[in-house]
Amino acid sequence: MKKEVSQEPVSADTVQFTYLYSEALKNIAIGNEEIAINQLIQCLSIESQSTASAYQLSLIFYKNKDFINAREYADFCLRYKPDNEWFLTHRSAIARELSEKTIYFEIYKKLVRLFPGNITYAYELAIICFDEKDYDQSLALLKTIEETIGVDENVSFLRNNIYYQQQRYDGIQSELLKLKVFFPDSVKYMDLLAEFYLNFNYPDKALNLYQNILELDKNNSNGMYGLSLIYAKTSKFTFGFDYLISILKSNKISIGKLESLASLYLDAPAGTFTNNQIDSIYSNLVEIKGISIDFINDYLAFLYNLKQLTDTERIAKVFIKSRPENYWSWDYLFNIFLVQSRFEDLMQYSRKALEYFPNHAKIYFYYGYSLFVLKKYSEAISYFESGLDYTIESKELEQQFILSLAESYHIIGKHKKSDEYFDRYLQNDSSNAYLLNNYAYYLTQRNTDLDKAEILSQKSIEIEPFNSTFLDTYAWIQYSKMDYQKALNYIQRSYRYGGNKNPIIIEHYGDILIKMNNNSEALEKFNEALSLNKGNSNLIEKIRLLKK
Repeated sequence: MKKEVSQEPVSADTVQFTYLYSEALKNIAIGNEEIAINQLIQCLSIESQSTASAYQLSLIFYKNKDFINAREYADFCLRYKPDNEWFLTHRSAIARELSEKTIYFEIYKKLVRLFPGNITYAYELAIICFDEKDYDQSLALLKTIEETIGVDENVSFLRNNIYYQQQRYDGIQSELLKLKVFFPDSVKYMDLLAEFYLNFNYPDKALNLYQNILELDKNNSNGMYGLSLIYAKTSKFTFGFDYLISILKSNKISIGKLESLASLYLDAPAGTFTNNQIDSIYSNLVEIKGISIDFINDYLAFLYNLKQLTDTERIAKVFIKSRPENYWSWDYLFNIFLVQSRFEDLMQYSRKALEYFPNHAKIYFYYGYSLFVLKKYSEAISYFESGLDYTIESKELEQQFILSLAESYHIIGKHKKSDEYFDRYLQNDSSNAYLLNNYAYYLTQRNTDLDKAEILSQKSIEIEPFNSTFLDTYAWIQYSKMDYQKALNYIQRSYRYGGNKNPIIIEHYGDILIKMNNNSEALEKFNEALSLNKGNSNLIEKIRLLKK
């Protein structure tokens, strides 16, 4: 007779719980997390100790970075199942997000105790012990891991971090040697060991290793970098030069390292490299994306100082396009235009530069000066006056603007404004002999304030007593004041100190001689001036009148 198996009747709550939990998992899968949360909470109201429901709730909250609610449900799970591996690892992740270091530490100690064969837990605990400066415990865990899986890079690196903190440099060396032995074909470990030797001042050992690296891989950037660095530090720059150029071209070493290394070579004693070699270093450096602007500016200075103006201009224009915010690229270009009297180019580029540096006084000066030379005086005045407002930090540049405005206003006949700027300049600096002379001469031309003109001219002569132009100005002031004997004395000095080559000074000499009733000698001077300035109608007329 067949024995009947008795069956417990399934309760309605169990059926409801199973349905709700199944539906919650479906909604999680399709992204309906709000509905899933409500369903899982209902599951907990039916089965108050359902760790499965609490775990799913914690996972949802963790995913949405609501770590407080995630922690609440994770702790719920561990109250009922404190040794569950998944619950423990999930709670450790929450602890990490909430910076609960103690809880994180305790969880991993428990995981290692419960699952001694899981080296992932052991390694994480070793890292935690390292962070907590429990180096002995960390080393013990690493030893256990290595005994289980053999030599491992991560284990060795963490062990070396501990040795470094303990200043056990012999331990670091042993560890790196071990990696080199176990992985003889890997240049990475040879490189690490070489770097160790280099950092601890064993250049010969490092040199040997870097040479071995290049024997295994002749294009290895770390090997070339190491050799070039050793040669630089041992002042054997010429041995390392080719390696340096190779790694600059390789683009496989960090910019910071390249910049430091290149600086060592560029700072080598004078005469170590030819100008072509220095140019090679710079030209390769500036090709590297993101290189410091300082190297670009240094390269421009190097080329400019060698008077390689064509190359300086070419490089400056390249970097104006790629890095227009670097002012010095523009400045070198402006100086080239000035040296070569290329005022149209100066006008074009300085106007463009104002778009990037609208508050930079020097660019206003360059633009205004180009307009001035091109005889666009009113426009020049506008930019000189605008730029003057930005010269707060440079007294010298301020004076340049003031002088330019004085000259510009003089040319367009606005003498009151011109005089104001000349006087303003002299309030700050009365030692500019050329300005003193010019101002004095302009006043004399206008027959205005001749006493002031005399004082200004006298000061210019005190500064430069043998300047023929200054002496001529003073002579002409005396002429205008009708002190002809004094005028004659100073025009003779002017003539003697170089004025005999200047037709204007010689003509003035003749004019003064006429006032001294010495017409015959005046005629000689007019003819002498005409020989230097042929076709001068004014001189021709003076000569004609004297010959009557």
